[in-house]
Amino acid sequence: MKELLPRLVESRAIWLDSVEGVAEEEGCWRSDPGRWSVLDCAEHVANVEHRILQTLRKAPAIPAAPADSLRENRIYDSVRSRDARVPAPEFVRPAGRYATLGEAVQAFVEKRRRAIEFLAGYGGDLRAIGATHPMLGPCNGYEYALIMSAHCIRHASQVREIREAWRAR
Repeated sequence: MKELLPRLVESRAIWLDSVEGVAEEEGCWRSDPGRWSVLDCAEHVANVEHRILQTLRKAPAIPAAPADSLRENRIYDSVRSRDARVPAPEFVRPAGRYATLGEAVQAFVEKRRRAIEFLAGYGGDLRAIGATHPMLGPCNGYEYALIMSAHCIRHASQVREIREAWRAR
């Protein structure tokens, strides 16, 4: 557990750094009609943060899984990677929930604060709770926390790609 909290703090900083200084016009810009804007990414990241925290809070007990660093590293690396485009499940896709990028970023900050607070105070074994992830199948609570950390890093990379395209247009 002690290694999860620093990962969540670090990935929060990586995400916030990626959106730092994005003006509203740039934040709403799309390189193509079917692509996401920075605001879309920010809404999606906030949505996923919320969903994962709900999952962790409600996750039923499962037989405790032994630590499996190979599987855990594979999950973390695959979620973080932008090598393959992965369509987001409908329930976490951007839908215009936030009027501004600032609102979406603030929603992320609040949701991540709650997640860190929850995990810091969690007294049980995260590997002894679990749920089915919509993309990865059965995952324990520890793996869900890794997914949370890696997910915003993935989209921080996407934001940097969007910003590069904005500057190059």
